[in-house]
Amino acid sequence: MYFAGSQGEEFDKTMLDMGCARLFSQLNDRKQILKHLDLLKDKDNKLFIDSGAFSAKNSGKHVDLDSYIAYINEIGERVTCFANLDIIPNSSDMVELARCAELGFNNFMTIQKECKYANKCMAVFHKGDPVEILYRYIYYYQQNPRLNFISLGGIAGADPSTATEFAAKYCDIIKQHLPNVKIHLFGYTRLNDLHYINCDSVDSTTWIKASIYGTIITPWGRLNISDRRLAEKGSVHNYDHKSKAAVYDFVKTLGFDMSELKVNPSKRIEYNVKYLLNWCERYKYTPMKHRKKALI
Repeated sequence: MYFAGSQGEEFDKTMLDMGCARLFSQLNDRKQILKHLDLLKDKDNKLFIDSGAFSAKNSGKHVDLDSYIAYINEIGERVTCFANLDIIPNSSDMVELARCAELGFNNFMTIQKECKYANKCMAVFHKGDPVEILYRYIYYYQQNPRLNFISLGGIAGADPSTATEFAAKYCDIIKQHLPNVKIHLFGYTRLNDLHYINCDSVDSTTWIKASIYGTIITPWGRLNISDRRLAEKGSVHNYDHKSKAAVYDFVKTLGFDMSELKVNPSKRIEYNVKYLLNWCERYKYTPMKHRKKALI
């Protein structure tokens, strides 16, 4: 689990001590990355650098490929992996999807030629991209076994059933052809479905967002525990005695007290981080028994 975002330098130190892997955007987080590299020092925590392509698309910014490569050349020795500069399409039109996929492939090839740490670059195959692009990546990876990472994107916020089906299917295809390459899923943290997907890593901002909205992550999903939302029907504190006791007892197993979590957002963040770390330790890939038949 690569934890995306930041909650301040002090909590970043805490997360390092907890063994967290982190993800930062080179577009928006360069100051934070510099501080994080200093905090890493002799630690071996993993660090993922994202290109910021998706954020740039939404904010109207531009990511310059040459600048990105120069930046990775500067810090790449301390980086575990970094994302290709993929091109986000303007629509779901097939011609537009194919155009952007081709441009993204060209960016990947440029990185392979000009970046000192090209082996750490992570190609991105998006939901909706022509499948031929994936096989071009696979062929290139087979010819260059120094490459360590590949990823699937375009599934954050997508329809859950189709996103899971896509991720499971294409992770299996990639593992079949590239068994030693690690697969990352961008923005996919549906914990109930992840065990069906043969991937190696995901990234998440849920640890922060859940806390902000007064919720914690549990085996029963995200539960509302904030004292500011006590009047809401979905509040854990309004559950029947048996159900509420089960939640309270589970929280204690992770070393937390509900009285703190319901009033302290920072404690909720710490809890959520610990829950996700524990979930990762228990993760076991379980292949789907049934798959939907393709229309074509």
